[in-house]
Amino acid sequence: MKGFWHKKKIEILIFPIVMVIISCSGPSNNLKTSVTLLHFDKYGGLSDLQGNNASGFFRAQLMDNRWVFVDPDNHIFFSVGADGIRFSGAGASPFFGFSQYTNNLMSIFPSPFQQYTKLQWVQETINRYKELGFNTLGNWSENGLTVFYDTIPYTVPMNFLSAVTNDFGSNNCPVVNKGFWTDFPDVYDPRFTQDAYAYARQTIMPGFIDDPWLIGYFPDNEISWFGGAQFWYNPDYTLADDYIALPSTYAGKQYWVNAFLRQKLGYTLNEINRLYGTTFTSWMDIMNITNLPNNQQYPQIQADKQAFIYDIASTYFSVTNGAIKSVDPNHLNLCSRFASYAPDQVVQAASNYCDVISVNDYYALDNTLSDIALGDPVKRWSRMFELTMINNPEGKPFIQSEFGIRGDDAGLPDSKGAGWTVRTQNERAQYYRDDINRLLGIKISGVTFMAGFHWFEWADEPATGRFDGENSNYGLVNIKDEQYTTVFDSMANTVRTLMYILDHKNPPVLNPPDSITATMLRNDAINLSWSTVPGADTYEVIVSPYRTMPSRFTMRFTDITSTQYTLPYSLPQGIWWFGVKALGQNNIQSDFSTLTGFTVNASMNNSMLCMDMTDLGCFTNNITDTFPNPDNAVGDGVVVPEEAIKDTAVQSAMIGFTLNSLALQAGLPVSAIVTLGMNEIVPITSSAVFSFDVYPDSLYTPSGLYRSATDFVYLRLILGNTILYDAPLPQSLPVYTWSTIAVSLSGMNVTGVTPEFYVDAHAKDIPYDQRIVFYLDNIND
Repeated sequence: MKGFWHKKKIEILIFPIVMVIISCSGPSNNLKTSVTLLHFDKYGGLSDLQGNNASGFFRAQLMDNRWVFVDPDNHIFFSVGADGIRFSGAGASPFFGFSQYTNNLMSIFPSPFQQYTKLQWVQETINRYKELGFNTLGNWSENGLTVFYDTIPYTVPMNFLSAVTNDFGSNNCPVVNKGFWTDFPDVYDPRFTQDAYAYARQTIMPGFIDDPWLIGYFPDNEISWFGGAQFWYNPDYTLADDYIALPSTYAGKQYWVNAFLRQKLGYTLNEINRLYGTTFTSWMDIMNITNLPNNQQYPQIQADKQAFIYDIASTYFSVTNGAIKSVDPNHLNLCSRFASYAPDQVVQAASNYCDVISVNDYYALDNTLSDIALGDPVKRWSRMFELTMINNPEGKPFIQSEFGIRGDDAGLPDSKGAGWTVRTQNERAQYYRDDINRLLGIKISGVTFMAGFHWFEWADEPATGRFDGENSNYGLVNIKDEQYTTVFDSMANTVRTLMYILDHKNPPVLNPPDSITATMLRNDAINLSWSTVPGADTYEVIVSPYRTMPSRFTMRFTDITSTQYTLPYSLPQGIWWFGVKALGQNNIQSDFSTLTGFTVNASMNNSMLCMDMTDLGCFTNNITDTFPNPDNAVGDGVVVPEEAIKDTAVQSAMIGFTLNSLALQAGLPVSAIVTLGMNEIVPITSSAVFSFDVYPDSLYTPSGLYRSATDFVYLRLILGNTILYDAPLPQSLPVYTWSTIAVSLSGMNVTGVTPEFYVDAHAKDIPYDQRIVFYLDNIND
């Protein structure tokens, strides 16, 4: 239905964050003037904009030549979110037999009862969704009815094809082909309709039917519409050829001969022989063939196959839509999600029954190989929308129900999974922005048809692979549930910019700082500086030993009013990364700048931090080629000053280890060592006691036991080349409280030691792929 967006004033602000960026280049607006704020209703719809929806449920409508959703409160709603919002993450790793993501959550939100941890995870996820501006739980997510109850609009995945071919025993629908994900059923067999309706009755929960928070259903995922297990269209072998190859006893083969050729097309044997170049003498001859090759001299063969594909697809979409609507007439059919595209006839058929067309698409921007494999994305998406206009003059709305890209810097193999890779997390965030801008910029007959974007996926996959071997950096959070800081901030800005545009408001612009530099001062301090950003009131600095900026291992320094900042810590030796963002009035913020790297190295005696810039090998700016990651295959150990635990001097530290499961899987040596190096060699007084306070986190082990992080940590004290002490820390130290550890060195002529902490990778029940973290303070203080 065409109409206008009617303005009205609503003061309730459910999603109050309004930080926005338009671009990373170009002049900024004068942010000293007032900024028009966005207002959202409880569903995440734009409160200023009304649709024409009195149903009390989500609907898709064409408003001012733009396809959008309209929420149950009759406000314009653009669907943005992520797939796979699950407490199990990407699922269990077969190598371990359990979900490492879940175990990490049990460590972060410790509780002897998993349901309590899950409740805390749900609240944390809701908070993060608000931070991102997301408003939709995409496919494969937790049941929104029972987990995210009345907090985030949600979608429900269904699996008609798997169910009808597997779940009904002797009444299973026969299979036409073995697809790349699921088998394709004989949709003309009566059992297909019977099983589909039975499956809908079993799967659609009674609570769904009247739930206004439910957007709609995805009937299936990435069906093999191309025939066989093919991923793209091959005109010489299609889904129609699968049916033609069936035995004569199949309903689909009988339908092709008797209903399609004889009745719908009205062919006689003579006409078929003339059009196909064949010599059939009876209809049974046709029933018994197993192939009908295309022939350029007889183009009607291919034309009729394409018409038959349309018939097959129409039957599938008619039955699945009817099954869903027979149980739940209130919610949308979001369509079976296409894998990048589908044969023209399938898209056209889908538009007759689906309320929204969903496409999973992992194309790469301006990439020749991607264009060769999938076709130019703008042309491909334009074509799909034009196909929906054949039987529907206004077309149908589309959502990109899966898209994503993986970063090389996350430390995951990225060797299996859809799509492409980029070098860094910053490039992943830029891909998100570019993808949305690219597809939203398409207009066909003046109509903008993109109504939503769902990122794949919420959490990274395990390094050892999920159920199908995928092992990639798709997540907005890593397997330790640490959000990628720069990705989060940039995505939030992209979403809020989009909402401003939809609300017919000019988005305020604030560019990120540039000219980022770091300088080592003579007092061991690190001074960071950057250029002035017009319109900025304050700046925020992030510093981490990891370029991925995982939230738990990233220090954030806020409310900086100048264009330089001296860190309050003398950083340990190693490679460090930092970035800066600008903030204006009303919390308007830029993206973070391009991250800049620098190194802090020990001096020649391996005990002192670099003191000045005279030794160029000691301190280097703008590291671009080599950077550590928190998930590399041999484990890692870092020291990060942590101000949140105790307000102390620079001897306060956060020590963390990760033992990566890839090394265990491959039988490689796994090690993780932290050389303290917070200052010089730690001095030991005449009492010859090395002491420190420790504050351990909890861990959830593979056996299901909670343990103190220090249960797995060893301390080694070194004097020169001599190891004075090498033993585990006291076992079972209480978690989330301070304990003092003292190591006696009496009888030794000790003037100072270099402490090392390390993890025994062969310890019993060790939690691989978790952060083994504790805090350190008052070192020999």
